[in-house]
Amino acid sequence: MAQFLDDNPYSFFPQYLMSELPDRVIYSINNGKVAISVDRSPTAVICPLTFFSFF
Repeated sequence: MAQFLDDNPYSFFPQYLMSELPDRVIYSINNGKVAISVDRSPTAVICPLTFFSFF
């Protein structure tokens, strides 16, 4: 599913983040991001990311 979210494959920075940590997912949701979780999968996809999300 994460491959469909990738608009620009030549970008230096990823456009989504895959995380298994529930606290990081909740923090991202509280900051206005979208988290996609699939049934029976331990990872969640967090998108969209900006340049400042990495600092």
